[in-house]
Formats: sequence, structure tokens, C-alpha cells
Amino acid sequence: MHPGSDQAQDQAPANGERTFTVSATSFSKTSHRINVATVLFVRRCQFLFLLQLTFWMNFTNFTTLFPGRCLRWALHRSVRTVYLGCTLWVLAVTIYLSVRQTTSFRITSVMWQNCQQGFDAQSSSASPFTGAFARFPRVSELPARHKRMTIVTVWNDDAFPSYLRHFFYTMQLNAEHLDLLVINRLGKNGTRCLDFEKAGVNITWGGNIKVHCMTDEGWQNRHVDFLCSTESGWNCDPVEREEVMKEFQDEQYQTWYNWRPVRGFIFRDLFQNPSNPLWGWMDQDVFVGNFAHYPFNILSQVSMATGSMVDPYTAFFAGQLTAFNMDDTALRTAWKKCPALKSAAHFTKYLEGKLPDSSEERYWSYGYFRSDEDLPGADLSWCLYPGMNGDDYYDEKWNRKNSNLTYLISGREVLLASTSYTRKEIEDLIKLERQTPIDDIGGIGWTGGEDGSAYLVAQPSLSSSEAKRLAMSKDGPLASSRVHEGIVEDLLLSINCTGRPRWKQCVDPHPLTESHPPIMRSSLIHFKEQEKNHVIRRLKRDQRQRGYERKLLRHHLKSKNLPWFELPSFDITEDLVLRYNSDMVEVFKMGISREENLFYRKEGEESIG
Repeated sequence: MHPGSDQAQDQAPANGERTFTVSATSFSKTSHRINVATVLFVRRCQFLFLLQLTFWMNFTNFTTLFPGRCLRWALHRSVRTVYLGCTLWVLAVTIYLSVRQTTSFRITSVMWQNCQQGFDAQSSSASPFTGAFARFPRVSELPARHKRMTIVTVWNDDAFPSYLRHFFYTMQLNAEHLDLLVINRLGKNGTRCLDFEKAGVNITWGGNIKVHCMTDEGWQNRHVDFLCSTESGWNCDPVEREEVMKEFQDEQYQTWYNWRPVRGFIFRDLFQNPSNPLWGWMDQDVFVGNFAHYPFNILSQVSMATGSMVDPYTAFFAGQLTAFNMDDTALRTAWKKCPALKSAAHFTKYLEGKLPDSSEERYWSYGYFRSDEDLPGADLSWCLYPGMNGDDYYDEKWNRKNSNLTYLISGREVLLASTSYTRKEIEDLIKLERQTPIDDIGGIGWTGGEDGSAYLVAQPSLSSSEAKRLAMSKDGPLASSRVHEGIVEDLLLSINCTGRPRWKQCVDPHPLTESHPPIMRSSLIHFKEQEKNHVIRRLKRDQRQRGYERKLLRHHLKSKNLPWFELPSFDITEDLVLRYNSDMVEVFKMGISREENLFYRKEGEESIG
């Protein structure tokens, strides 16, 4: 690839996006259900009348075959008596069924009023982004376009650190679920694109990686074209576009702002599968885990989803991995509700202040997760799920000398385990993980039981002891009402985060999620029709094996003030195991030679391999 090979394409407006709209059905639930019952009753009466008419026509023809008026009169009389009794019985049953169905519909309507923050089993045709459905679909029920995500990353110039090898390798191992689009942005004159042949890294065998080398001029034009577009942006005139371009070239935006929430729309025409609506950003200094475990079913029903390294209680765009669903057309223009981005004049003349000179995640997170009317989140729905990449309840012990925890990488398996495991036990553990059928994660339990019910149980004042009792009980109120295995609460998103004050929105952690080990795991969801800044928290009993934990991705430790840390210069295939923590890095091959080190690195010691 040559820096200028795609310049003409880069400067053209990114008009390759296709928009997918989902129709929403709006109706009065009570009147609709009673009308349905009325129609059923009328249709049953019509059927009964036709049945009666058909019977009498055929019976009259049939009786003419009998000789004698007396015989025919007696036969008519007997059959009419029996038929009249049957008719009255059928009519009574019809009325009973209709009344029962009407009552059922009224009860359902009352249930909806009491569970307005929850889900509606009747609205199968409603927009998924409003939360009006009986349950989240299981992953196995999703269409193919909702089981595949495009990861869009940006890489400057041609630097090729060792961790990129492992990022590209584990990304290709996930080819059935992930596409990777790398925007290789060139900076100053004379810089070059990534040279994979020189680095000895093959990115073609998985068939899911595309690298697009782009000049800085092309980068700027694509972004300004989007910001000034008629469909998505400010509909700039030529003068406004020139002013927007001048402001966009400010050093601040080159340093802090990559405009990540709209990156999918800007580069969608470069996707390997542009018709797929799911996309996300991801750090590139990671080992990519097994994305067969990703909650695609939740992302298919909300505007955006992000994870947390521990139990989620801060509503924040995780830089490690955040995903969006472009089926929700509100995402295309939501960014314009940010105070500094309401119009071209707001952006260039700072009518409501300039974008802050700080990490962009903080600015975008405040706008996208809060549902105030003047912020993007007013039009969006979202989910936060636990255990994406971090150390969970081990968090306080990880990344220290003499840690009792270590990360295991083998193929695309990313596990956090105890340092007490022998290499044979590690091998057995990894084989167990691979042989166990992929769990239909169900959005961390949001699909509920066999009937898929996941109605909201509004118990905001539930004490932790009562919550624990309900969660542990197998025959309590939750089980009897077939809600689901877990507890659901309606919470208010706070802007006074006591635990991590630098974040702008959070909910107080549930005490049962902070025990060691935790009794519950939580996930947070916000739907568009909820009250302003309200979220639904689902608490599910934590039944994971405590010998290890699976992760979606994991960072290396080169950036953690460990200058001695080194990654192997070869791929970690499925027959190899990379084990590392703050004390050492090692690689061994599973099998009879497992005790031999293929690679070893430790502070103060010479490396092997």
C-alpha cells in the first residue's frame, strides 16, 4: 500500500453507509387487547351461524329420503331439540372464552402498568431500542448480521511493537465473529504505512483483517465531511465547512480527540461487511479472547454496550472495548446534542464552550450515558456488563510483586488463574475450557428461563440481606413468578461518584457484588422509555468456578512500569501456553515436553527464547 493510493477515495465524502431502520408500533395496550377479544368473539359467532346453516340445509335434504310425514316430523323434532341444546352449549363456551380472554388482556395491561420499566411480551414488532419485548434473544436466535462485529482501530505511521503480532494473531482466531479494520493514519511527510512483511506477521490467513493506509489530509477530509454532512451533521455551507476544517486541525483534536463514537459511520464504507450494523473500538495492546462468549444478544437490542474490568457501576466508555449498534439510527446524529457540538458555530465559535482538553472518553461518556434532554443519551439505550478484561474480585491483588494470580494465553483462550497451578493442571484447565460447550451467555442472564421472561421487579428499597435470601432461594417469590434467576432493581444514575470521583455517572455498588468472593454479579441496562437517568440493574448469583475466570481480552504489562517485561516473538498457538504476571513471563508447549521453557523472562535474569 502506498500513502497516496487511496487519497482520492479518502477525500470523497463517506457516503457508503447504509442505514437500517426498525419500525416501531405505537398503540394503546388496553384498548388493543380488548378489541382483539371482541373480534375473536364475533368471529366465533359467525362460525357458529355458518355451521348451523350448513347443518340445516344438509339435514333437510337428508330427511326427504324417509317415507311418511309422521316419521319425518318426529325425526325433525328430536334432532332440533338435541341441536338447540348443543348450540346453546357452544354459545355459552364461546362467551366464556371471550370473557376470559378479555380479563386476561386486562390483567396483562395492569401488569404492564406495574412493570412499565420492564419488558412487554406483546410487542414483538416494536423497536428493540425501546426495550418493549419479552426478553433479549439468545445468541443462537440472532440473525447472522447480529453475530458479527467490525472492530475499527487507528494506528499512526509504521511503528510495529511486539504486541501487535499477538493482537493480529488472536484477532484472526476470532474470524467467525470479528472483522478488523485498521486505519493506518500517516502523519508527517515521509512516514510510511505498516510493513507486515518486514515484521514477519501474516494478517491474511484469517480473512478478516483489512488495513487502510490513509494520509492525514484524507483523515481530516473524512471527518469534516461527516461533521458537515446533510444527513448526519450540520449541513455546512462552504464558509462554515472551511471554518470547521480550520478548527478540526487544531492540535488539541489531534492529541485528545479521535471522534470515536462516530467512527463507525465515518469509515463504514471501508468495512469488509458494510451491511453489518455492529462495530466497536478496541485497544491494540491486547490478547483477544474468545468472542463466542460476547453478549451479541444484548448489543443487538441496545444502542451501545461496554464492559467493565470489575463489577460495573460507573457508566463510562471503556477504551479497551466499546461497541455500537448502527441499526439504531439515533446514533448517527446523537453527537450533535453535546453542548460544544450543537452546530458548526458552536464548534468553531465556542458558543457553549470548547471541547475540554482532556481524555475524550470522559467527555463522550458524560454525554452518551446521561439521558438529560440536552444530551445525546436522551435518545439512546445502553448496557454495561462485567468481567470484560480485568481482574474482577482479584483486582486489588493483581499487578503486584509475588502475586498469587497469573494470566494464561493459549490460542484465543484468555484465563485468569491461580499461580499455584502446575503446568499439567494448566493444560487440563485449558482443555476443559475448550471442551465445554460455548455457553449461550444470554446477556449475563437477561434472557431468563425457558419461557424467556425477564420482567422488571421494581424493588429499589430491597435490603442486601433480603436480596441475598431471594437470590439464594429456589422456591421463593422469584421462582414462583417465573421471573428469572436473579434480582432486578430500578436505580437512579448518580453524578456524585464517591468511589471514583473522576467519573461523572455511576450507581452505588451492591454489597453482595463486593464480597470476596462476590455472591452476585451485576449488569446495568438503560432503555429509551425509562425515566431520565434511570437504569435497570440485574443481580445474578455468581456461580463461576473459583479456580479461574475467562476474559474477553487482556493487556500485556509493558506499559505497567515493568521495563523488563517482554513478549515472545512468535504466535501463541493452541498447543502453547503463555503465562505472565508482574513477576515473570514464560511459554511452554503442552504435552510431554511441557516442563521445558520455550520462552522465559524475569527481572534481573537473562531471557530464554
